[in-house]
Amino acid sequence: MNEINEINEINEINEINEINEINFSFLNLKKNLIENNNLIDGDIEELNKMKTREDLRLYNLLNIKKFKYNNSVYGIVHIQIKYFVKMKNYDFYLKKIDEKTKVAFDISKKYSNKEKVFIFIDLSDITQKNFSRKFIKLILKKCMVQYEDTLELCFLYGSVTFIKIVWPFVKLFLDKETKDKIVLLNN
Repeated sequence: MNEINEINEINEINEINEINEINFSFLNLKKNLIENNNLIDGDIEELNKMKTREDLRLYNLLNIKKFKYNNSVYGIVHIQIKYFVKMKNYDFYLKKIDEKTKVAFDISKKYSNKEKVFIFIDLSDITQKNFSRKFIKLILKKCMVQYEDTLELCFLYGSVTFIKIVWPFVKLFLDKETKDKIVLLNN
């Protein structure tokens, strides 16, 4: 998928609903991501290394963007589940998430001098073929355990119907502090 289609998909985010008590005053994720969607250091190198469709799929599954929040720029890990392929073991994906999160931390340190990271789990355009409760659970568990002190917010985006199906399952294994960091976005 090219950058224009990616931006058009982000353009479809037109409303934000809070699921918790965070005062989120007029956050406009769509505009924010588009304005800060310039290529980050390392993107060109990563794009040049791509040789196969699988390389492109992985790039689209897990990519990094700059994200403006409270007048500072942070790194955000954008996980597009529609590019996910089920496997028996998800260690490969979890390792890639760690690599991308490190880059997001570096962006946050460089531009805001803070060790905070945002995660955007994009559930739009997914099907039964590329959805795995286990994978979503592993991502959120990783956020809860490994990034507990550094995760600022985790955005979940997808169709309202799908979020209503997934959210009750997801919130069962999250502690209160992590639940407070999750913001559901709807279209």
